[in-house]
Amino acid sequence: MDKLWPSRGAVAGVIIYRVVNACVLQTYFVPDEYWQSLEVAHRLVFGFGHLTWEWKEGIRGYAHPLLFALVYWLLKLFGLDSSFALGFCPRLVMGLFAALSDLCVYRLTAGYLESPSAATWAMLCSLTSWFSFYCMPRTLANSLEAALITVTLSIWFTSSSLRSSKCVWVCFSIGALSVLIRPTSAVVWLVVFGTHLVAATNKLDFILLHVLPVAVIAAFVSVALDSYFYGKFVVALWNFFKFNVLYDLGSLFGTHPWHWYLSQGIPVVFGTHLPLCLLGVVNVPSRRLLLFVVMCCYVVIHSLLSHKEFRFMVPLLPLAAVYAGHFCSTISGKWRTTVLVSLIVFNTPVAVYTSLIHQRGTLSVMRYLDGEAQEGRVESVLFLMPCHSTPLYSHFHHNISLRHLDCSPSLDVDYVGEDDRFYGDPVNWLNESYSHEKELPSHIVIYDLLEKELELLFGYKKYSKVEVFFHTHFHEKRIGQTVIVYRRWSH
Repeated sequence: MDKLWPSRGAVAGVIIYRVVNACVLQTYFVPDEYWQSLEVAHRLVFGFGHLTWEWKEGIRGYAHPLLFALVYWLLKLFGLDSSFALGFCPRLVMGLFAALSDLCVYRLTAGYLESPSAATWAMLCSLTSWFSFYCMPRTLANSLEAALITVTLSIWFTSSSLRSSKCVWVCFSIGALSVLIRPTSAVVWLVVFGTHLVAATNKLDFILLHVLPVAVIAAFVSVALDSYFYGKFVVALWNFFKFNVLYDLGSLFGTHPWHWYLSQGIPVVFGTHLPLCLLGVVNVPSRRLLLFVVMCCYVVIHSLLSHKEFRFMVPLLPLAAVYAGHFCSTISGKWRTTVLVSLIVFNTPVAVYTSLIHQRGTLSVMRYLDGEAQEGRVESVLFLMPCHSTPLYSHFHHNISLRHLDCSPSLDVDYVGEDDRFYGDPVNWLNESYSHEKELPSHIVIYDLLEKELELLFGYKKYSKVEVFFHTHFHEKRIGQTVIVYRRWSH
């Protein structure tokens, strides 16, 4: 391997590590991991499934779920489309993208900082990050966005002929793909490519020969792709921008103060790597601060939006690893060992707990229901849980009715969603929704928080508790510690 890549043994080790990482993930993180990717892909390939309101309003683009649709199509082609394979294979693909991101962190650091030692440490920092372990192999647009950004930057800052058309076209193309996957990555490219444009001797050629052609092609592909799958003319990127930026309607899903990323988001996501990153920023030569500027701009833009989530900061983890690696390479051997041991000791328990234990019940219950369906014991399922608490057909590959509470947003101030109506009076909602016994589902899934309130009604409706799955040690207002399955006696 050349000096911009680790040894072949290290490459193999990273790939194996991320494959294992993908295999051991047993927990649920956020709905988008399934509902904006795998469920869409399942409907595209197999013709049945549920689409959330975003897909009816044309806010989401199809570039991201098409990756998993390809995986599903191959599984279908070879007759391997079991529920297990549909849930596992996309995550395995994302594990490989995570490995590529780790390796490109090494390449980026080696080229950008011109230090193989810093590159080795940067890759170690990437591999030891608890949030990277927890999030990168998931089928989230944020994880794929992070990988594509890292790949692009590793090419951009290590090419021996940065001004060559080939390098620029490759970087612009991958960068454009990252924007199609998640438009927020445009912030990164405005800073990186904008800085290059300012320094370019022939700005007009750079714009006409590179920026404009790639932008036009990407826009055409985006519109053509989305319009084809939506069955009508749709500009999903523009709709996404209007909804989240111009109208800031993401606030319908929760709001946070402007400083949330600084006070909570980044400290949690970066964890023990945060002080190493900041120390690296302080010690790095001033000409190597562009990636830090990128990070700052990314945080500022996201801070201006009312709705904030931890996962939105995932693309910054590889960049933080670059500076953390630089700092680790500047300290003495004894302190390096101390830092490495500390990273492993503090990150491993958190990574293991969040990836194998915390919020695992909503995946366990889908495996159970799938087994029940294979035995012919499932006619329909009702999920009386907060919206999108479980995946659906991507983990339950049977064309059987799976009903969940609807929580589509509305601008009507007097609108009360189905989920709020249910939690306002669960017994009355069930009696009104299922007034005839023949309409009752064969299985009902709830959190333990509702058990006492509903157990009399379940007994009257001839349901009995059949399974209980541990979910979390930290219950919330509507999320309990266990997931419970009830089944009708007549089934």
